[in-house]
Amino acid sequence: MLISAIGASELTIIICGIVAAVLVVAAIIVSVVSGRGKKNDAPSDGSAEEPSPEPAAEEPAPKPKRTRTAKPKTETAEGEAKPRPKRKSAQKAAPKTQEIESRETVTAAEVTNIADEAAVRVIKRERVTGGRKRDGLRSVINVDTLSQNFAAGDEVTLSVLIEKKLVPASTTFVKVLARGRIDKPLKVHADDFSLDAVKMIAVTGGEAITPDKNGGNG
Repeated sequence: MLISAIGASELTIIICGIVAAVLVVAAIIVSVVSGRGKKNDAPSDGSAEEPSPEPAAEEPAPKPKRTRTAKPKTETAEGEAKPRPKRKSAQKAAPKTQEIESRETVTAAEVTNIADEAAVRVIKRERVTGGRKRDGLRSVINVDTLSQNFAAGDEVTLSVLIEKKLVPASTTFVKVLARGRIDKPLKVHADDFSLDAVKMIAVTGGEAITPDKNGGNG
């Protein structure tokens, strides 16, 4: 037989060599397999990279608030706050005259600088004799109308006004108002006057006469 011819010692050596070769091949296969697994798990450059943290979002800076700086108050010697002076909205009106100066002609606008007290002083009052009807029409007439329809020195009464058709015939009460211009002295009898109408009549040398309700003499 072949085994007997080779010898027991040589056979043992052959078997050991085969076993060693098998172990070497097995070791190579194991190393190759494990190397491929590491390549699949590890990154290409051979070092494991940790994921970099995302940068935190920056919060917008708050807008600065506008603050009004209070103006320092000026103080007096006693330490009290000095009030601010008020602005003058308009010039002060000129003082009104207390006396009525005679003129040949005057307008309603020109007598506004005369004090009302001066007009009150020149109004004359007359005693009314007999009863007067008070259930009729109340009329008004303007100073410029009187100036246009009467001559200098004329006496203006209710009856004359009705006669000249300057007021309705049913008028029982008449009031004189300021308007336009007067250029002559007139003696005007009326139940009532505006103060500016009195001023116009008095400036041109006329008279404003009203009934005395108390029955006294003017």
